[in-house]
Amino acid sequence: MNVLIDELNIPGYGGEHECFTTDDSIRFEPVSNGGAINATHLVIREVNKGITAFEHTYTSSSIVYKVATEGKYEVTANISNTINFYIATKTIYVQGEVRGMRLSLQTPNLYPWKQGQVRLSFVGLADRACVCVDLGNGRRLAYPPVGDTKCRECSDYPAASRTLIRKSLILSVVYETQDVYTITASVGRTTAQLSVTVASANCYPPRITLESPSISNPNTPVWIKAEDSLTVIAQSNGTVCPHFAPMVYKWEIFKLDYMTAERVKRGNLPQILSASNLQANILHYMLEPGLFEAYLKGMMEGVEVYSAVSAFIAVAELTPVIRFEENGEEMISVSKDITAPCLSPAKYSFNPNIPSAEPGEGLEDWQVTCTRRANNHDSAVTFCELPSLHGMELGDFCIDRSLLNFTNMYHFQARASNGQHIGVGKLQVTFVPGEVPSLQIA
Repeated sequence: MNVLIDELNIPGYGGEHECFTTDDSIRFEPVSNGGAINATHLVIREVNKGITAFEHTYTSSSIVYKVATEGKYEVTANISNTINFYIATKTIYVQGEVRGMRLSLQTPNLYPWKQGQVRLSFVGLADRACVCVDLGNGRRLAYPPVGDTKCRECSDYPAASRTLIRKSLILSVVYETQDVYTITASVGRTTAQLSVTVASANCYPPRITLESPSISNPNTPVWIKAEDSLTVIAQSNGTVCPHFAPMVYKWEIFKLDYMTAERVKRGNLPQILSASNLQANILHYMLEPGLFEAYLKGMMEGVEVYSAVSAFIAVAELTPVIRFEENGEEMISVSKDITAPCLSPAKYSFNPNIPSAEPGEGLEDWQVTCTRRANNHDSAVTFCELPSLHGMELGDFCIDRSLLNFTNMYHFQARASNGQHIGVGKLQVTFVPGEVPSLQIA
């Protein structure tokens, strides 16, 4: 059962993609690995109260439902055809209306007494949220939910109308004098800020944009693997006037909370500050699985005067590396004289998503299977029929020779999970006369 945010066509947020908001239309989509699906009976129950929030049987490929109340919910789907039925269950968490947000300058430049525009992009959807805005010049505005006329959170702010764009909100701004202003937008405890410069019509900061504009939206980050490096390129229209000639650019890299896009940790990004520092080379060791923001700002005399651009980067986890042998060999020969060959994939496997991970660290749910066949390629493959061996569930065990037929070739497969992905390792074992390097537990 796939559970998706319908309007964005993406999974939920959080480590297990199990988090949604009260503003999300959630799509429940049964999936078959083979065979038709005739009908799905869906039940959504609030766990703590034991109340059924939604129950419906449908024959279409999916159904969309908006959970209006925050809480922990258990989703049960009875997926059936004319022959079989299957039960799929998931737990989802429905939280507040806004995950996070970012401000960006929509108008190329801001001049005194000229109306400009700033875009507030929501991480998620927020047409029912009340947005409180401080323009940094003493003026404050409240943007009520769509269809409403007042904000409770900032009831003393003058109300402004809002456009019917669910993923973003356009703020109209007017400043009287030339200066640097900090705009602050808040929805409950979630805030976003933007530094803007209001300059004369004859002297304004360069217009900076990203070479790939789509990644400036936190809802559409660029996806890379944890082993990949990335270059983020910004572009300038080249406008320079005497006032902004001393301005230099600085990149910052932030680890973000996957649910809210809040900046939770600043990373180190080596660079030389200059007026041409418009390219960020982000190497793989600077990142880890999760959501990141590469932020470019303009600075004069060590003070930020211009919020230029942000690029959002989603780093996908790598599959665990599962090995039976220290150097990753998948075929070995073992002496028939051995008393008990030992297999230790947990001691040679690792989670590539954890920097400098110890062997076996972060790996769980070990499963080891075994097949065998006679030492010729035309013989049938059968299961080894091994009993449950001590340590097998931990990926570290030995097999007594009485359980083995040394005239057979054995194929072992180990699987382990890092919570997101499952890694698989294989080993072929052939028994030969005489002394050969044997399997050992390090």
